[in-house]
Order: sequence, then structure tokens, then C-alpha cells
Amino acid sequence: MKLINLNKKVIFKTIFFVTVFSIVLFTTKHLISSITSTEEVIKEISSKLNSKCPVMINSEIRLDEIDEFAVQNNFGLLYVCTLINEDKDCKEFNALLLDKKTKFAAQKDYDSNPELEYLRENDLTIYYVCYDKNKHNLLGFEITNQKNITRK
Repeated sequence: MKLINLNKKVIFKTIFFVTVFSIVLFTTKHLISSITSTEEVIKEISSKLNSKCPVMINSEIRLDEIDEFAVQNNFGLLYVCTLINEDKDCKEFNALLLDKKTKFAAQKDYDSNPELEYLRENDLTIYYVCYDKNKHNLLGFEITNQKNITRK
């Protein structure tokens, strides 16, 4: 009787171990492949968009170059832009208005650009670095998927 109970315990422990090991192995492989695929997709998006640069996003913002980035496995894009009508040294320069206006235009592009669908679906970020027409650094900000923020 003891031998039968001992065999049942060994069989149960073996089945339990194999099941848990299989689940952990599958999960690890899935996580690693999704990280790699996200990085590859971001590189592909960056390359595709860069081939069109420089390009006007609207009448005031020129997209000069795009780069991909990863910080602690959070992937996204870095947009380097020129605000072609702005001059930081001009006395009429209004940094607050410019910041608001530029963020609005960038968010609109993020929300509607079909080439950025993957970023929206995966809640990835676009970081902007903006220069004036004389290449003076004006502002930097990030854009995220606002639709998912309102759903949460």
C-alpha cells in the first residue's frame, strides 16, 4: 500500500513539474519573441519613414529624421523636427503657445497617420525634439496613444 501511494506521489510531482516547466518555457519564448518583433517592427517603421524625410507634417513642422529607441525594453520613435516659421531669438516668440500648438499637431499626426498604426496598437511612444529655423533647440516632448488612456 505504501509503495502505491509513493508511486502516485512521484507520478503527480513529475506531471506537475513537467506542466509548470512547459508553461514557463512557452511564456519565456513568447515574451522574448514579442520583444524582438517589436524592436524589429520599430526599426522597419523608422527606416520606412526616414526614407521620406525631410517631409512636412503640416505647414509649420518639418520632420527631418527619425530614429528608433529602447529604454528598459520600452520601444518607440524619436522624431527630430524643425519648426520652419519659428525663430527663438524673435521678440514675438511665445514658447507656451508654440508648445501647445506643436503638441496638438503631433498628437493629431500620431492618432491619424496609418503608418503609425502599430505604435497606437501597442501603446508605443514618439519623442519629439524640435528646433527653430536657425537650428536652435526649442522644445522636446512625448506623444502617446491618448485613446487608450481615456479607456482605462
